[in-house]
Parts: sequence; C-alpha cells; structure tokens
Amino acid sequence: MLKFIKELKRRNVLKFVGIYVVSAWILLQVADVVVPAAGLPAWLITFVLYLAIVGFPFALVLSWMFDLSTKGIEQDRSDASKQRFRFTSPAFMLTVALFAGSAYFV
Repeated sequence: MLKFIKELKRRNVLKFVGIYVVSAWILLQVADVVVPAAGLPAWLITFVLYLAIVGFPFALVLSWMFDLSTKGIEQDRSDASKQRFRFTSPAFMLTVALFAGSAYFV
C-alpha cells in the first residue's frame, strides 16, 4: 500500500485531486450566486454538483495517465508506467469504486 501511495505522489495525483476538489467547490459557489441572480432554473446548481461528482473518476484516471508540466500535458513514460495494466491493480479498483459510488449517489 505504501508503494501505491508513493506512486500517487510521484505522479502528482494527490495534488490534482486537491486542485479538482477546490475547483469544483469554487464552481459550486459561483453557480450558487449566479444561477438565482441570472434567473436560471434552480436545478442547474444540482446539475453542476452531479457533473463534478461524475467527472471526478475520469479526472482521476487522466491525472494518473498524464503529467501536467511546464511543457504542457505529457504522457507518463517512466518505467513504472510501462508495466502491463492489470484489472486487479489498486488504481483500477479505486477508480471503479469511486465511479460506482458516484453513480450510486447520482
């Protein structure tokens, strides 16, 4: 498990999760203020929340596969990423669990 957490840190997945959560929170706060002021339907705020929840697993997988650097978005080409993808890998199981959980709540 420690090896998996080290790999998450190396690939900056934990940093991306923090950025995603803060960005989604800011987006919800803005939607909460703008939607009533613009006369838009109230369900739009709920839609933004569900969109953020459903988009999280996809963003998590993309942050695992790609690195965001000063050069732009690059595919991770380290030795660890050249390993064959396994459906029993902790990253895959975590992604499936997050997606299933978010789909359940939506």
